[in-house]
Amino acid sequence: MIIDSHAHVSLPIETYLDIMHEAGIGRAILFATSVHPEQANEAAAFEAEMGRLDRVVLAGGASQEARTTAMKELVRVIGEHPDRFSGFGSVPLGLSHQETGKWIED
Repeated sequence: MIIDSHAHVSLPIETYLDIMHEAGIGRAILFATSVHPEQANEAAAFEAEMGRLDRVVLAGGASQEARTTAMKELVRVIGEHPDRFSGFGSVPLGLSHQETGKWIED
């Protein structure tokens, strides 16, 4: 089995599954993302999405709401295709011990 060891959730997931199939990849380790340039259908939308990426990087990370949304998306995709994906979840820096435990549990 070939495993893609680093991929971000790419939507629609069916397109990503097709790419995996063509490349002979049996499983991918998915990372959450709050930016989806693959969904842009015109240059302006792509530039806007990449601008979001710049803001996330320059600001030192996504907002708590954006991180939560991205993690829910990751969990949903893995739940829909558990035979094709495993997940990798990050923990935001600066959380207390208790907040870190809750983040991991959720």
